[in-house]
Amino acid sequence: MSVELNTNPLAAPIFIGGLMKSGTTLLRKILENHPSIFSGLETHWFSDAFQDIAHYREHQRHQWVRDFYELSDETVATLIAQSRSGADYLNQLMQFATRRAGKQRWLEKSPDNVFHIKSILESWPEAKILITRRNLLDVFASWKKNKKSGIEHFIVVAAEFQAQLQHYAEERSVQVVGYEELVRETRAVLDRVLTFIGESFVEGLHEFRGDERDYHQILKVTGKRSSTAASIRRPIFDDSIGQWKKLLDSNEVDAICSHFGESLKSE
Repeated sequence: MSVELNTNPLAAPIFIGGLMKSGTTLLRKILENHPSIFSGLETHWFSDAFQDIAHYREHQRHQWVRDFYELSDETVATLIAQSRSGADYLNQLMQFATRRAGKQRWLEKSPDNVFHIKSILESWPEAKILITRRNLLDVFASWKKNKKSGIEHFIVVAAEFQAQLQHYAEERSVQVVGYEELVRETRAVLDRVLTFIGESFVEGLHEFRGDERDYHQILKVTGKRSSTAASIRRPIFDDSIGQWKKLLDSNEVDAICSHFGESLKSE
């Protein structure tokens, strides 16, 4: 049985990016509860593995995406046959899953989207891009707690992130979302975000209560437990704000502040 795809385009897609552990997942989980917006597991669509659609069976990321979005072999084969590139495959895949969910717009969240803004706008000129920004001391505290990398690597990545923000500061397709504001002033932040992406506010959208189903689906597909996945189960919480004061030593604080400013200590 052949798979027939609806090729009529949907509304402009939405991309979320930011430093790892900066609130990208929270923003995704809130927005995907909107009746118009579909989203799911991050795809890392820009990675070499995802772009290599001719050999998708050989790459774990493809398998995770296929399993999370519950795509059959036949559907994947059809999507790939109609795709000119990895970006086009993502477009086909997300449009298929969005329509199947009865929604009108898709959202892709992968933290490193922040480093691929140029590629996003080349492939999706009408896209809206949301970048989460969190106090860098707290970001590194989360990296340290989850054993993501050392201070030297963090400073390099954070500097690249800051450069991207500065470069695209005037880009009309990009909006920066502060993690602390999102947590503490969720309704006000969502008003601004929804206006930016062109969607109406839906009552109760700002009252995220946690999502057990998504947590278990991610665990089933990836087999990995992480603090990010675990946070999906919780209502919006603010106990990670200011965590750097307990988790970082003075040398780490000084190293980060010497690169990015002493004001981080008072944010």
